Amino acid sequence: MSVEEKLASLEAKARAATPGPWVYSKTLIHVMTEQGGYICEMAEGSTITDGPFIADSDPTTVLALVAIARAAFAFQDDPEDWDRFTRLERALSALEDKETP
Repeated sequence: MSVEEKLASLEAKARAATPGPWVYSKTLIHVMTEQGGYICEMAEGSTITDGPFIADSDPTTVLALVAIARAAFAFQDDPEDWDRFTRLERALSALEDKETP
């Protein structure tokens, strides 16, 4: 699978997923939306870091990372293309604006 195929696959899955942000509840051992919608339950044997990782991998984050990867690859091909650089800055800004619990 090429990098672009992988990025397209991640993008499609993120767009189809329950919108974020997602949060991890240590009490319930669940990942859920901020409004309380169920995303998943941590299975027995999951490590203590699995829940927070899944919660931080919500669709908003994945879409921003896909945009960053695409912009970085494009900018690498033509460093003088400031439009692509602007898109990269916007994608980075979207990640910076996302609050991490």
